Amino acid sequence: MNSQADSNVLKSRGTGAVVLSFICLVFLYASAALAADNDRPSASPVEEYNLPTPLSFPIDLAIDDSGHVWYTAQKADKIGVFDPKDKKFREFDLPKGSSPSDMAIDAGGVVWFTMPTSSAIGSLTPKTGKIDIRKVPSNNAEPYMLAISKDGGVWFTERNANKIAVFNGKTFKEYSVLTPNSQPTGIALDSKGVIWFTEAVGNNIGAIDQAQKTIREYKIPTVYANPSDITVDAGDKVWFVEMNGNRVCMLDPVTRVFNEAIIPTPSSVPVRLAISAEGIVWFTENRGNRVGRFDPVTAAFTEYPIPTATSLPVGIAAGPSGKVWFTESARDANKLSSVSDAGNGASARGGVQR
Repeated sequence: MNSQADSNVLKSRGTGAVVLSFICLVFLYASAALAADNDRPSASPVEEYNLPTPLSFPIDLAIDDSGHVWYTAQKADKIGVFDPKDKKFREFDLPKGSSPSDMAIDAGGVVWFTMPTSSAIGSLTPKTGKIDIRKVPSNNAEPYMLAISKDGGVWFTERNANKIAVFNGKTFKEYSVLTPNSQPTGIALDSKGVIWFTEAVGNNIGAIDQAQKTIREYKIPTVYANPSDITVDAGDKVWFVEMNGNRVCMLDPVTRVFNEAIIPTPSSVPVRLAISAEGIVWFTENRGNRVGRFDPVTAAFTEYPIPTATSLPVGIAAGPSGKVWFTESARDANKLSSVSDAGNGASARGGVQR
């Protein structure tokens, strides 16, 4: 009897020990989880929105005066628009095989876009839904990026034809680039009407001065930089990104001096950039899977990781209320996203003058 009683006591004590051990493990796990939560950064400032058409491969985007975000859906042959207020999408069908790429919006709200594979440019009038497509003069020209001048001229680069072209509403005019086979890519206009463009293979920044009737080229200090997108700030400083050089760069047209800032993430492949109303330079890191922010005053970078892995961000535009919008072109991403100029991001500083 005593032996059995002792055995029951042992069993009871053993069960109690197991329960106590379990409680201790739960407590330790909860404490560790709490500590991890405290160490974890706050929610990402990046907001992502799935596009309505799967596998649409969004490339570029532009923001109209109402704050609507327009985008090109290259593989879906569509032009889309997103209303940030009601979070609703609307898409416009283009002819099959259009493959729209770059886009810009003119003063009248007409959406212009390039069609590289068709050697054409197109326009969409949002009020009526009317779509017009115009073949460019040069065969196999591959019109790539475009920009709108104050007088409504639609300027664009022709990568294969090695030309800069403009459509004035009725006719086209083309300008040959000085360096042969330079592959002109990005394009922008300054306040004086000078047309600036990048030469991806020529490794130059080009400029067409219509008033002076001159074409000039500026050699980029970094060899094989592969310059891509280009824009101009409020002070007429020319900014561009180097895909191979992994830099954000500025050319002062007055002094002809380049300033290059190395992006903190190695081999990030910056492809597009935009400048906010505050003068902040934003850019997409196609392989770095980040959106970058560069402050020209402090020479400081801030990088925002994109929640979707390997999203392949491309187009970027600065919108109202401090929001910057960008596309996520990867098949498994297929998103239109935004980042606010606040929140967590990795910071660094750097720059070099050439």
